[in-house]
Amino acid sequence: MLVKWSNYAWNVVRLMETRRRNTLARLRGGSPRPQIVLLHVPKCGGTSVKAGIKSCVGSKRSGLRVKISYKNVDTLLGEREAMRARAAQFVYGRFSWDTLQQVRRNEETFAFTMLRNPESRLMSLYNFFKRHPANYRANFDNPIFDMASAMTPTEFFGCADPTILFHFHNAVVRQFSGNPISKFPSAETEWQAALDSAKANLASLSYIAFTETIDQDLEEILRQVNLPKIAVTPRLNAAADPNAASIDTVESDTQQACQLRALLEPLLRWDRELYEFASSDACNARTLANLSQSIGSKVQMAKILPLQHHGAGAF
Repeated sequence: MLVKWSNYAWNVVRLMETRRRNTLARLRGGSPRPQIVLLHVPKCGGTSVKAGIKSCVGSKRSGLRVKISYKNVDTLLGEREAMRARAAQFVYGRFSWDTLQQVRRNEETFAFTMLRNPESRLMSLYNFFKRHPANYRANFDNPIFDMASAMTPTEFFGCADPTILFHFHNAVVRQFSGNPISKFPSAETEWQAALDSAKANLASLSYIAFTETIDQDLEEILRQVNLPKIAVTPRLNAAADPNAASIDTVESDTQQACQLRALLEPLLRWDRELYEFASSDACNARTLANLSQSIGSKVQMAKILPLQHHGAGAF
């Protein structure tokens, strides 16, 4: 009981210290640093952007940054964990939309995500599971590593195994829909409702970054949250071959490539619509503000940088 109370008290102290620093910054005429929350989507460059922000923020021990475990991807945090996250300056991890609401400190929280061309993302994620060595996989109680290693891409994406579907079946829409990530809509109307909800939720974020413009986006994010500019964007979990996530590279046979694209289509159909919405000219600050107002949220998003395709290396 004493340990539990001690942790609770320490989280309160961290939160009060954050508020004190921001108040001093305002009194000195400077700009306070908002709480930063990265809602991570696998294989979109979030690990690299996270490393760039971490280099400007204090250590985990200081309580200034908090990682939410992937094990919490579909469950809400306990109150102690949620308070610890709200007290931190930088919170990151793959978690649900409901968890994001738990860890937001206030309406000034700078919450953002990173997106990627859905086809490249799925192929990059498949390569990630396939190529990691056995000693790495031992840290994860997940059979998908062995499944990816034992199957060709065509076999893998043609398999209806629930573990594969959890990671690959329109996972971005499911993550942003506000429903549990493990919930799969069944009817067309349910998927459309999930997509509409995901668009509105995406619109309420402070910023949307893209793998294709990672350098420009990280620079802009650091500027908006009043963190120092870094010389070089880190490249973590990057494929040695920048074309490794290309179907045409994986399947040199044209017929096999067409078959693989046909298998991928139902897995990325709704994610593609969400990606096209986020990267379209219509999805600018005005559109996002209008969408955000319709769901009662405040938007502080700068205009999305235009896409510049530099290849699809997995960051």
